[in-house]
Amino acid sequence: MKFSKAPISELIFGVFFNSKLLSNEGYLFELITKLMKNGYSHCETLPAIFEEDWNDNKFSVSLDYDKTGFSLYRLYSVDGSILIQIQQNCILLNWIRKDETPVGNYPGFTSVYQKFSFIINEVIQKMTESKFLLEIKHLTLTYHDRIILSDSGNSEIPLNEILNLTMPSLEVDGKKIFASTVISKFILPCVQVNGFDSVSINTGADNQSRRILVIENRVKGKLHKLTFEEWFKNAHSVQMKFFENLFTKETLASWQ
Repeated sequence: MKFSKAPISELIFGVFFNSKLLSNEGYLFELITKLMKNGYSHCETLPAIFEEDWNDNKFSVSLDYDKTGFSLYRLYSVDGSILIQIQQNCILLNWIRKDETPVGNYPGFTSVYQKFSFIINEVIQKMTESKFLLEIKHLTLTYHDRIILSDSGNSEIPLNEILNLTMPSLEVDGKKIFASTVISKFILPCVQVNGFDSVSINTGADNQSRRILVIENRVKGKLHKLTFEEWFKNAHSVQMKFFENLFTKETLASWQ
């Protein structure tokens, strides 16, 4: 891995369907049962999640319980590093690094993708691959980065020293004061994945009361003429290029 010390806190693979595909023939619960027997023994139920789409230069949320059902099932691996989320119209797999876990434990894109691919292949075995691909509405690949800006009581690293962005500033007594708190979202067209890239950059605090910079980069798009694996490889390439463009050279060097 080029940036072995990168502060990746989460990697999420996702597939959303046009219909309540997983409710067919009771396969939703068959899949959950099989996963629980294969190491994802802790299961919890939450309300269904809904999609956020970018249409006509605005975000909209599709509230369709007929497709989603009313429940989201969340299954955790024993060590809590892998979370599988399943409902009638989607499957998501999250690799998670907790705040108290040091950076450098990221298993890599390929390793996590193989876990996601295993679940997808389990679904495909219950139907033809052509039917599965036809039902795909869109795919998503999301990276979360959580960067420590300061320990409790210590001085904070200025954002303009981390991000390769022109930050707003004020001049006070001949000295430039840069923004220290950020709440922002950017949308970029992304032809490589037949969709778009949604980037959120925010400041906050972790569970140890440290100031942090939280970056969520979500690539979302359609298959069109791409294979399932090609789409995710393209999405990963987009994520890597954006990552290298977002941070200053000094920051990137500190993560190598």
